Amino acid sequence: MLPLVNHYLCIQIVVVIGDGPSGLDICRDIATVAKQVHLSTRSSEIEVSKLDNYENLWNHSKIDHVDESGEVTFLDGSSIYADIILYCTGYKYDFPFLETNGIVSVDDEGRVVGPLYKHVFPPKLSPFLSFVSIPYQGIVFLMFELQAKWIAQVLSGKVLLPSEEEMLADVQDHNRQLEEAGIPKRHTHRLHPHEMEYMDWIAAQIGMPSLDAGLKEMYWSIYKCAREVGYAKYRDLWSPPMAESRRVAVIGAGPSGLVTARELQREGHRVVVFEKSNQLGGLWAYNPRVETDLLSLNPNREIVHSSLYKSLRTNLPRQLMSFSDYSFGCAENVNRLNFPEHEEVLKFLNEFANDFGINELIRFNTEVVRVAPVEFGGNRWLVESKSEELSSEEVFDSVVICNGHYTVPRVANIPGIKNWPGKQIHSHNYRVPEPFKDQARPLYTFCTVVVIGDGSSGLDICRDIATVAKQVHLSTRSSEIEIDHVDESGEVTFLDGSSIHVDIILHCTGYKYDFPFLETNGIVSVDDEGRAVGPLYKHVFPPKLSPCLSFVGIPSQGIIFLGSELQAKWIAQVLSGKVLLPSEDDMLADVEDHNRQLEEAGIPKRHTHRLHPHVMEYMDWIAAQMGMPSLDAGLKEMYWSIYKCAGEVGYAKYRDLWVFDNLAKLSL
Repeated sequence: MLPLVNHYLCIQIVVVIGDGPSGLDICRDIATVAKQVHLSTRSSEIEVSKLDNYENLWNHSKIDHVDESGEVTFLDGSSIYADIILYCTGYKYDFPFLETNGIVSVDDEGRVVGPLYKHVFPPKLSPFLSFVSIPYQGIVFLMFELQAKWIAQVLSGKVLLPSEEEMLADVQDHNRQLEEAGIPKRHTHRLHPHEMEYMDWIAAQIGMPSLDAGLKEMYWSIYKCAREVGYAKYRDLWSPPMAESRRVAVIGAGPSGLVTARELQREGHRVVVFEKSNQLGGLWAYNPRVETDLLSLNPNREIVHSSLYKSLRTNLPRQLMSFSDYSFGCAENVNRLNFPEHEEVLKFLNEFANDFGINELIRFNTEVVRVAPVEFGGNRWLVESKSEELSSEEVFDSVVICNGHYTVPRVANIPGIKNWPGKQIHSHNYRVPEPFKDQARPLYTFCTVVVIGDGSSGLDICRDIATVAKQVHLSTRSSEIEIDHVDESGEVTFLDGSSIHVDIILHCTGYKYDFPFLETNGIVSVDDEGRAVGPLYKHVFPPKLSPCLSFVGIPSQGIIFLGSELQAKWIAQVLSGKVLLPSEDDMLADVEDHNRQLEEAGIPKRHTHRLHPHVMEYMDWIAAQMGMPSLDAGLKEMYWSIYKCAGEVGYAKYRDLWVFDNLAKLSL
């Protein structure tokens, strides 16, 4: 059954007065049920015509008069007998609560509020009385925001208004211009076609940049489309112009930075990659040099970025070191076919960069020393960099941080260590085992070593130096062989009560997240231990600064190359407008929920960014944001088979003994 009103209209002839958006919408709406609909416009020059091919909808000029017989006569001479006149004739400004003794008034027709300087401030009562949203025809939400910012900064004393006389003169000049142009007084507050100039003017008052060129282009493309296809169709036929190319700074040319640059470029963004070393590869660029401070605690030391040791092999097979559309080919060394050495990974990354033209985007030997929001810059970012003796400052629309997290060592806190006479080294400064050999160097004459940490590096390195050192003892957090304390005699005592005399303690205790160049006024921070960056939505976007600031490569324990690629695709599509992020509040709530779940599960804060065992769910979730399929089932099966193999044969052997039965079936 039809609603009562529409049922009533079914047998009626209706005249709709007003061809604004509401009038045009409503006349088409009721034309689906009424007998006839006649649209009356203010213009006197329109001839009677069918509207948009409706059989029962006509366009007319302005109504001339009506009479007691029910006849409605138009200025074009036509007439009809109408049952209903529907007024789509707009609204009046109304402030029944406002008493200003006539200082601010609304004209008799309710069309004009005045006097108002720039439609906001009554000159005689400013800045303590103001109005937001008086103008119409524009990008209204953004306009409201700009007006509100202006008012707020005027009230806080950051922005000054002209004198009362100057503001009144400006209002009078505006009214005079309208009159000279023949624009009726009722359009005093209509911005079109000067809406962009108005918004840019307010932005300039508060030191903000002009409205984004892409938004302006989009706005005018809507008007153009409406003129070309008509009001009835433009909302269905309009498509946004190509998203404006953003200028994006990528910090770091390691694997994350390289794939991020590629994905941004694919989305049409203009990319600059900053790399402080003289080659790409990040972690995978081996450097035999080590730092003079072997614990890397001296802030004035010369920092060596690389943490690679010479014998390092990947923990994952080459199939899981590939990108989605760029496979890691087979090595010449068939004995290590599946788990390549670091030299081969670097070669793969160089080939990737060459094939996708990324080298041309990289500024080598260029260190980023400061990244900060541009004040009143509309979410743009200042990037300050230095190269040799030169420094430069540039403004970017977005910044993606891909600087890795394997450079700033984290050192174990051992009771008594200040008085312990032996030598300490962090794995960041370990390259080869030879210095640990007896008599190889006077420094290591009696070389008994304790390695702290049973992660991948700790297990690799303790076996590495066991080939040359006198003794190697592995101390882990999860057992009774964790160090209890050390003393000035050189003794190291473990929790199980045993003790040994040790020459060297080698800390394989991981690294800190570190962004010394990033200034966000505390919005993004790293905890005291350097273990957690936050708040980050899905380990990528800081809710308050998204999408113009983002991070790639923060999570640990996963399929790192593919994970970084998915993060990069997500960022690139968010920046181009193809994918939308939740609201700031929703993202913050998600971060808080993630942290709460970790706490309830008894997972230490240091594992905030550890993906395992939820690696696949995380990657599938990001893929879903972009409408991509879930990760290939074969890759998932391969990943878990590695964990199973390592559990069965041990870390030392799994890379040589692992066999994946479905390797031939795997689609890459």
